[in-house]
Amino acid sequence: MMVCLKLLTNNNVRSFGINADGYIFASTYGAGVFRSIQPTTGVREFTSEIPTFFSQEQNFPNPFNSSTTIQFSMPRSGHVTLKVYNTLGQEAATLLAENRSAGKHEVTWYAEKLAGGLYFHRLQAGALTQIRKLILLK
Repeated sequence: MMVCLKLLTNNNVRSFGINADGYIFASTYGAGVFRSIQPTTGVREFTSEIPTFFSQEQNFPNPFNSSTTIQFSMPRSGHVTLKVYNTLGQEAATLLAENRSAGKHEVTWYAEKLAGGLYFHRLQAGALTQIRKLILLK
């Protein structure tokens, strides 16, 4: 595997794809085609189904180191704000402040510049608000 990765990093990848079993294939200019040893993980498919209620999921992973993902669902389109606060109630980050369509959404927060500790993420869509806690480990 190490030899294959070394060969792949020293060549220009021309194209890549993923098959139905989750293996990644990368073709190069003159060095051949490479396949991942294991299938990929973490690929999320969302249905086109419109949710029936507003919800904010717990971030994952939690606790996390440097980045975490927050998912939420909206039954109707509208303005959404997603902010992160420290334990003193001070705003640490604004992750989202825009109109979003009805459906499932996902936001990734990269928090490498913040100190480790307890934070809260607050999602507001119209008159609906939900708050969850998250833990940043350094």
